[in-house]
Amino acid sequence: MFEDILIKINEMFPESYFGSSIGQYAVFFGILILFAVIGKIIYFVMKNQVRRLTAKTKTELDDMLVDIVEEPLVLLVIVIGLFIGFRFLTPDSEFLLWFFDKLVSSLIVATVAWFAVRLIDVIIKHYLIPLADKTDSKLDDQLIPILSKGLKIALISLAGIIVLNGFGYDVTALIAGLGIGGLAVAFAAQDTIANLFGGVAIFVDKPFTIGDRVQFKGVDATVTQVGIRTTKLKDFENQFITVPNSLISKDIITNVSMAKPRRIKFKLGVVYGTTQKKLMKAKELIEKAVAEVNGTVPEKTKVTFDAFADSSLELQIMYFLSKTDDYLRIKDEVNFKIMELFEKEKLEFAYPTQTVYLQK
Repeated sequence: MFEDILIKINEMFPESYFGSSIGQYAVFFGILILFAVIGKIIYFVMKNQVRRLTAKTKTELDDMLVDIVEEPLVLLVIVIGLFIGFRFLTPDSEFLLWFFDKLVSSLIVATVAWFAVRLIDVIIKHYLIPLADKTDSKLDDQLIPILSKGLKIALISLAGIIVLNGFGYDVTALIAGLGIGGLAVAFAAQDTIANLFGGVAIFVDKPFTIGDRVQFKGVDATVTQVGIRTTKLKDFENQFITVPNSLISKDIITNVSMAKPRRIKFKLGVVYGTTQKKLMKAKELIEKAVAEVNGTVPEKTKVTFDAFADSSLELQIMYFLSKTDDYLRIKDEVNFKIMELFEKEKLEFAYPTQTVYLQK
């Protein structure tokens, strides 16, 4: 039956190129377009209809299967159409037959690799990330992105080796050549290698984890991601900062989040006309202001009459925070509270002044 169809097509369109008639080429492209449309229809149905059905079920398994097969299935349908359509061609070149066979094999390998990559994404999204969220340690949160990238790179590399091997390349010799060439690349990529070792040092020493607020070289930001090569942070202006791991591993890092409780220490001056009774009242008001702000540790607050300064009676204030990540908010509220209480008691803050005595 298949041969009869070919004979009729050749009778209708006798003119041929590379062993196949124009009619055969028309049938080949027609089948390819048809299967591409079928693939698009399957994708549309899965995206809109199947997902609605799976969303109503209690299990997540069906949702996971849809996530895995949704897009790679379209490529698989097109590959099937390519395979069927080529059967209608009769190329007179052995090279074309060999190349097409390897092309179809490579596309199948690529489709399988795509399925596998999406399977990794689904497993990490539905299993590993929820599992990591339940643990107190943040190390697993840092390792999951690296594990995901590592597995994907390994899969894609394996697929590439299989494809190259299928096209007749000596993969063993290629890998050996890459090993020799790696020495030259190592010299050219010293910074990258330094960053990789810096990343390893961060994972081993754990000077910080995701969510910690750190300070180094003028940077004051929260760690959002720790990678093999770089660390990503977000500052208080919501700007994202990417820092090479080699710089972090060499620098002195202050982990603000690990300072529990964090201490705030500053000095405050009142005018010299303040009486002893008023000065004692000022100390009480400062302690009260700290205690009334959420996120402080009132029992650790210390206010002392520190010095007879040039222009003021100087008080030294020291208090501690129970919420280190809320540092700016707490400091702001404490300062405003001190101002409010001082204004009610008519206590005056000092400013630089000089008294000049004239002697006749």
